[in-house]
Amino acid sequence: MKKSFKLKFMIMRKVSSFLLVIAFIGTICNVHTFAGANQNEIVNKASVSDFTNGYKLSGKSLFTFIPHADFGDTSISHFNNALYQWNACLPTGVSGMNRSPTSRHTDTTYPRQDNINRIYRVANFSKTYVAQTTSWLNKSSKIRIEADINLNMRYKWSNGASSDTYDVWTVFLHEAGHVMGLRDLEDIDYINRVMYYASTLGEKKRSVTSEERTLIQQIYG
Repeated sequence: MKKSFKLKFMIMRKVSSFLLVIAFIGTICNVHTFAGANQNEIVNKASVSDFTNGYKLSGKSLFTFIPHADFGDTSISHFNNALYQWNACLPTGVSGMNRSPTSRHTDTTYPRQDNINRIYRVANFSKTYVAQTTSWLNKSSKIRIEADINLNMRYKWSNGASSDTYDVWTVFLHEAGHVMGLRDLEDIDYINRVMYYASTLGEKKRSVTSEERTLIQQIYG
């Protein structure tokens, strides 16, 4: 079964910036209504379902991504750093995500179901999303078995996020959070979290918050 997490940017100009909007689309839709809780509610009430997309990794083996060959060394390093942020949240003994140390791909057919987790850089001018994650899921076990992530090259990217670009690390960190099992947060109370649904050009958000760490511990604990 396939599930797509579209990270769309609604073109809403305000001081030359765009707002990021993410939607869940697919044959298995498991969208939880956001209740507008404050940032500490998950710690106090453990309302995990309000913050998750219903699927997770098996935790038994590493979920390995293969980047496109045209990504530079700095972008590759930032992918690593983003994945490390999420892996550091996992309980001891649970396997998370990594990036293949040697393999690269040149595929331009996004998404492709072939048991390979790819990071794409396809320019899709007919779509407004800036990044998108498409997952294939085991409906009965609630395990994510494959995921492809595309950074839409119709937009400008950088590894430092100048005022007119999106930061590779920041956006990929958010997308990898979907693969781990987290959903988008739309309430303004969550603006500082990685999984907040909106971002502006030039923004850097490169560290998982303590609340998100707690969520991952509860999902995989």
